[in-house]
Amino acid sequence: MEGENLRGQSRNKQTVQFWQGTWAKNARDNSLLVKQDFRKETMERWGYPDGISLERIPKRLRKAAILIAGGASLDWVGLYLEDLKRKEMDIVCGVSTLSVCAHFEVVPFAVVAVDSNAVVWKEQLEEWVSWVKKHQIPLILHPCVDPRVARGWPGPRWWFLPEQVGVPIFDAMPFMYPEITCRMLNAGCVANSQLEICDLLGYEVVFLAGVDFGFTEDKYGATLYKADGTSYERHHYLLWNNALRMTKKGVYTTEEMLSYRTNFHLVRRLNYTQAIRIGKEGHEEPGILDGVPIVNVEDLMRSSGWRQTVQGELLSEEQFATQCAEYLKEQGLTLAMEDKGPQLMHFGGEDPTFIPTVQSVMDSRSRSSRSSRSGEAALPQKESMSCVEKVRTGATSPGATPMQIKMTSEKLQELLQSGAVLQHKPEDRPQQERTVQLPQGSI
Repeated sequence: MEGENLRGQSRNKQTVQFWQGTWAKNARDNSLLVKQDFRKETMERWGYPDGISLERIPKRLRKAAILIAGGASLDWVGLYLEDLKRKEMDIVCGVSTLSVCAHFEVVPFAVVAVDSNAVVWKEQLEEWVSWVKKHQIPLILHPCVDPRVARGWPGPRWWFLPEQVGVPIFDAMPFMYPEITCRMLNAGCVANSQLEICDLLGYEVVFLAGVDFGFTEDKYGATLYKADGTSYERHHYLLWNNALRMTKKGVYTTEEMLSYRTNFHLVRRLNYTQAIRIGKEGHEEPGILDGVPIVNVEDLMRSSGWRQTVQGELLSEEQFATQCAEYLKEQGLTLAMEDKGPQLMHFGGEDPTFIPTVQSVMDSRSRSSRSSRSGEAALPQKESMSCVEKVRTGATSPGATPMQIKMTSEKLQELLQSGAVLQHKPEDRPQQERTVQLPQGSI
């Protein structure tokens, strides 16, 4: 899937260039595991004699799914997950949010893994192995996932193949893995893949928790948990981005998040997926996922079932197509069919939810950054700092994972120069008024 962000520039080519070597290596290393999983005795032991290619899994018709992602709005829903599950709602989470389900002792229907990053097993999964094994939770994955995640998962594995035009390893995998007959578009991020998977599994409605594609100055993402009960938040994400934008409501986003949001709407439009956000009355939205209906989590709790709450929000196919077309038009985008598949084409216009120009929160604190580099007193590391300040100064919250290392501007520059972090050169970015470039050397 080649979705473009609102500036008309795709990040998919950059992502492919950076990861294709890892994808190929992982696909090779996982080949024996796939063969073992598709043995008749393995599938029967797991209870899936018809196969474990994802499209062979029994459909969840007339049920709803709660898609759990890592945005800050997940905090409003976590306490209610157990009760919501009793209302004919399955939970489908990603590996990064498995800890939320485990902390609240809510067993998800399935967990989705699409990241090839080698840190996923150690930082997000290893300590929850015994809990997963106890409940025999299925993992939905593709062969390019890190082998430690694939091999270390103690429950059933449901497989699919990623598909994206122009990626050699993706083109080769149907021949490498003839057992896996399910193919899905590479949608750019875990939440979008979860949405595709929910549609394939046959859910009538997909409720969204933590699908924000944005963050506030005080909180970047959901509260996550360690096995010992301690909580932490991730602030590392901003290290990978050098451009911020802000909505009129004061919600920040990045170029990468914008491309994910665009792909989300492409997935939703192509599959006619009835998606509904879960919010909470009295809480400001921390994200930018406009154009999707929202219901109050407490209304869901009071209802006898999810159908009663969303009855007025469900659309016919014609209404759905019209609504999606109107939304894309507002964003200056149009959906076109080309030889290589559906494309979101940028034809101008300005997203009305963003202010035309904005000074980055980093810019407003650049004086402190310069003082730090010159040896003067740096901004104090206190708990009342915003998540942006914590990233820039290296401060992290209690119970931080190894991913939350104290990253200085100088250290980031070393990583950029070594190639360990994919750097997007300024000349590769078409400069427009609404793009904010952060000061060089500042994070």
